[in-house]
Amino acid sequence: MAVEIQLCALAVDVLLIYFFVRNKNVGLYSGKIFFYTLLTHTFGMFFDVLSVFGITNSSSMPEYVTEILCRLYLISIILYMLFAFIYTYTDIAKLRQSKALKTVWVLFFSLSVALTTVLEIGFEYKNRHAYSYGSAVNATYISSFVCLLATIILTFTHSSLMNIRKKRVVRLWVSLEIIAAVVQFFYPQLLVVGFAATMGLLIIYAEFENVEVHLNQETGCFSSASGVAFLKELYERNVPFSAILIHNNEEWKIAQKEEGSVLLEMTEYLSRFTDAKLFHSFEYDFVLYYDSSDPKENLSRSGRDIQDIMQRFSQQWNNGKLKIETKYIYFPDASVVGEHTSFTRIYHYYRERVESITGLLTVEKENVDYIKSLYETVNEIKSALAEDRIEVAYQPIYAVKEEKFLSAEALARIRTKDGKILQPGAFIPISEEFGLVDAIGLRVFEKLCRFIKKEDIQSLGLQYVEINLSISQCEDEELAEKFAQIFKRENISPERVNFEITERSQLTKKTTLLENMKSLMDIGSEFSLDDFGTGESNLSYVTSMPVKIVKFDKSLVNDYFKSSRAKLVMTYTVKMLKELGMDIVAEGVEEKEKIDELSKIGIDHIQGYCFSKPLFEKEFVKFIKENNH
Repeated sequence: MAVEIQLCALAVDVLLIYFFVRNKNVGLYSGKIFFYTLLTHTFGMFFDVLSVFGITNSSSMPEYVTEILCRLYLISIILYMLFAFIYTYTDIAKLRQSKALKTVWVLFFSLSVALTTVLEIGFEYKNRHAYSYGSAVNATYISSFVCLLATIILTFTHSSLMNIRKKRVVRLWVSLEIIAAVVQFFYPQLLVVGFAATMGLLIIYAEFENVEVHLNQETGCFSSASGVAFLKELYERNVPFSAILIHNNEEWKIAQKEEGSVLLEMTEYLSRFTDAKLFHSFEYDFVLYYDSSDPKENLSRSGRDIQDIMQRFSQQWNNGKLKIETKYIYFPDASVVGEHTSFTRIYHYYRERVESITGLLTVEKENVDYIKSLYETVNEIKSALAEDRIEVAYQPIYAVKEEKFLSAEALARIRTKDGKILQPGAFIPISEEFGLVDAIGLRVFEKLCRFIKKEDIQSLGLQYVEINLSISQCEDEELAEKFAQIFKRENISPERVNFEITERSQLTKKTTLLENMKSLMDIGSEFSLDDFGTGESNLSYVTSMPVKIVKFDKSLVNDYFKSSRAKLVMTYTVKMLKELGMDIVAEGVEEKEKIDELSKIGIDHIQGYCFSKPLFEKEFVKFIKENNH
């Protein structure tokens, strides 16, 4: 009967179905379409075998039965080819969600089935070869070829949106189908189309749809990668869901073998919550997704489960040997986040800052809005650096004794794309948090050097310009070398730049800072201690740091005029600093009437709005020229 090869293909299909359904499944859209494709092909192979049986026994059974079996086989081929086309674009959201595309393939399938049903079909059994022929068969070949051609074209027209490995496998799959179809068209007695399709499905299963691929091999629950794909689909399909993210302290201080045992113990416990899908996330983290179609049900189940989980995780693991500090990020209604990238951002943001979480953080709309605004600023900073929209403003510093402006402070500003100015308070803390402050500081320093060279600040009566150094800059072992190279490149005397450092308890590499200070001082630059009076160790900084200038913070200056105790403290502090040979700047002075009293206690320089706000280059140069001559 020449059905041996179909029977082999059918046996492989049945095995694939068994392996696919025997394990828990993530429920990804691609997996579902693959399963439908596999089922359709299996039924096709079944009808193929039955049609061959009908043809070989046509003399002993009604002809219409054989005809029905042949036509069902042809229809199953069309449906299988259509599912193969749909499977190809499962990774492409815009095609998956396209109503127009769905309408096209529904109409195409309906027309193809109609033609296969009404057109002429014949069958023949000759020399142990049974096959069908006729216009219905030809129509099926044409419909199948159209599906295969559309599939292969799709892998090129939407190549950038497809997984590169999946793209290659799909092309191999389609090539096998086309070769087999051509062979069988010219040699209908060689029934190889079904077998070629089975080989293609086997390759796809091995590469992408094997359930084991989606499992974490250490714990047996779903992997982090499958969790990302699952999350993306939840948002793309607008499925309501809740989520519990469990973050375990990463410093367990136990043997690796025991770590695995603890992870398995946690997995076994969390697997009991059958209403949720469990994923092993980063390091020792776990995530549970509740994706019932009813948001209230998700909220009820997740709210109930998180209490039980927190209770269990507060206890010890590994037979009472290990107590782990665990934090929780809870999304009662993840729809407030909007889309999967924002969800991932929120997760990573708070995960990296678990010290700010007291046990449980419930993510509400306010958190989402905060993170959104935060990353908008981060993107603004990055684009400003890339598009050179970092600008420098200069605030004049008045020398009391000389009664003129002898210096200024360079301050970073960001000009947004719409022309607005971002003040330092809006971007400096964020740039420090996201590791962008060094790039900003370097850009400001380069522009400052160009300004000093361009305007010849000595001719304006300025002796130097001050610039702030961030903590990370102070801890950069190559800082002094970078700045020395810029001084040399711009042909600027290092004496024209004074570096401001701030007393910060977070500074962890004080030795590196001192080495940088020494290197820069050796070539002529000096240092100021900024924001004096706001840190935790001001006097120790003064005695341990080789600074020449101390800048009193605005808050300390204001307190001097409000409190007799503050006045006494500041008076004696100024006296002590003067005896140490330091110059003193009072920051944030807004009323000129305060200048005389500050000068009486020994203040050397005044910086503040009483003279001028920070000015951009042209306005600053104009101000200095008008007030220094």
